[in-house]
Parts: sequence; C-alpha cells; structure tokens
Amino acid sequence: MGGKVSVSDLIAGDIFLYQGQGFLSSMIRLLDGEPYSHASIYMGKDQDNVPRVAEMLGNGVNVRNVATSVSSANYVDAYRYVNADHEPLGSPTVDPKPLVDKIGFFTSPINWQRYGYEQILLLAMLCSTRRVPGVAGEVIRRVLDSASEVLAQLIHAGQEPMICSELVYRCYTEASPSYELLILGSDTPNAQTPYGMLANHPVEGTPSFDDVATERAIATFLANYSLAKGRKGAVETRDKLSGFAPLSATVALSMLAVADFVTPNDLSKSPNFQKLGTLSA
Repeated sequence: MGGKVSVSDLIAGDIFLYQGQGFLSSMIRLLDGEPYSHASIYMGKDQDNVPRVAEMLGNGVNVRNVATSVSSANYVDAYRYVNADHEPLGSPTVDPKPLVDKIGFFTSPINWQRYGYEQILLLAMLCSTRRVPGVAGEVIRRVLDSASEVLAQLIHAGQEPMICSELVYRCYTEASPSYELLILGSDTPNAQTPYGMLANHPVEGTPSFDDVATERAIATFLANYSLAKGRKGAVETRDKLSGFAPLSATVALSMLAVADFVTPNDLSKSPNFQKLGTLSA
C-alpha cells in the first residue's frame, strides 16, 4: 500500500509514524537510520466527531486531535496491524476492543500523568544502543547528560519515563497475547527480558564504544533509566557504578525490557504493521 490516506480511512488502533522537524528529530533519524522520529496511536473519533490520537508528551500520555498532533511534522504515515495470518485489525478475527481498552487504560485520569517523555530520552536510548560512524563519544556524553537531567526531573515529579514508541508497543503487547508484536533487527539483548519475541531474531553482539568514559556514561544513564522504570536489579547496578566497580553498557542494557528500546522505525519494520499511506491534510 502507499499513496495518501485520510482520517476517514482509519480505525482505532492504527498507528502514526511522524517525520518531525527540528534538531532532535533530525538526530533521532540520523542515529536510527530511518525517516521517523515520533509515534502515536489512533483512538478514533470522540463524541464530537473529532479524530484523536494518544501520544507521549512531556506532561504524560496526551489525547490530542489529529490535526494538532500532526501539524508540526514534515509528514505522517499511517500503519495498520496485521496478525501472523495476515488478517488486519478490524477484521472479524482481529477484534480491536482489547486494544481500545488498553489505550483507554493509559489515557485514563489515574494513569496519564504517571508517565513522562521528552525527545532527548529517545535520542539518548539511540546513543546507547546504536553505533553510528562519525558520532564522537563527546557528543554521546553531552546527549546523555541532557537526558539525565530530564530523567531526574521525571523522577522528582514521580513520573515513569516512557518513550513515544514504547506507548504504542505496550498498547499492543499488553492488550492481549494475540497482539504481541514481532520487532526485527532490534539492538536489544535477547536475554533477561519479559518479552520473548526477539528469540527468533538474535542480534550479533552489542555496541562497543571508543573510550571508557563513553562506555561508563552509557552504563550510568541506562542504570538510572532502569531505576526510574522500577526494573529488578536497578539499585544494585547503580550502587556498583557509584563505587566504580567494572560494569559495561552491555550489563546495563540487559536490565531493561525490550519495550524500552523499541523505536518508531522498529515499529515501521515490524511484519505486524502494514503501511496504509501518508496522512492527507
């Protein structure tokens, strides 16, 4: 599929992948090697017939009208879920209700402010898990320093960090076992995660970095991120870092769930999502 698609062609549970504007969006695309820098999930129309999306923003899981959400992007592509039997979302065998219910859970009054997000967090994740030639360790450390400040602010506010594509991923994988997503080519470790779908797509090794300072900065950021997410072993790893015990970024990576690392471009490459087209104005 391709070409243009209008909002009237969409159903609740379709996802939007954005090519955003600005420096951070450009850096995200550079490190991820693909065109997208943001993700959201379509909710359908409200009682006033206004089409809405759920997306991560600085203050939590926001419900915004589509026109507002896409207004600052260069373009937005819409994708639809298909299961292993190539049956699409909304067909008689792929009931969207569990997915709609899970979106409602994340956007509910008691949950929407539980989470927080800034683009610098996604960029820091990419700096920690991607190795791009020409990106110096000093640049990576500056990104991680900025992301750590945002992380500290979220922790102080009692919020859990969640990147934009993690919201989409979790809406699906937590809605029902039948909605588990297959993510190809992920840079996350296969072991010690609560999700098993990477087992059939092993990754050869993990990123290596050109200096100890960068390796330690990455490990420290990931350990603190893991702590903010409430992952098992986060406190112990953080304490090891503070005592300068040997710890590589690979060890810190193994503490995080697959969901933490799924990027907008990972979603676009998943065999569970089929491109509908570019959203028309």
